[in-house]
Amino acid sequence: MCEAPASLVQTKLIKTSSLHSRLPRSQHAYAWPFFFLYPAWAFIYFFKYDEWIKSEEITFVTLGSLLTINSLLFLTCQWSVSIKAKLTCRKETDVKKATIIRIIPDKHRGLGALCDLHHE
Repeated sequence: MCEAPASLVQTKLIKTSSLHSRLPRSQHAYAWPFFFLYPAWAFIYFFKYDEWIKSEEITFVTLGSLLTINSLLFLTCQWSVSIKAKLTCRKETDVKKATIIRIIPDKHRGLGALCDLHHE
């Protein structure tokens, strides 16, 4: 087992770096909760509308809220590399198991990125 060194990238240009492995898309934190929430909402809408919802306004507010939260979680991953790593990857300590390295540059040195690692 090859352990990660104390500092993965040794340069003054890089503030932090960490090793990660991608999760399957169905396990991304912006996706999997909604695999249950959208069907639950549909069940309530089609079978319990008169008992639980009782108005069109609540229908649009609840569906709009679900869509908004889902969209914001997805977009947050596009805006922040750190959040994308937390929501779509698993942290690794073993270099051989890692498939991605998260690079965060020093201030005013560019944008952070998730870069693929290729093992031979």
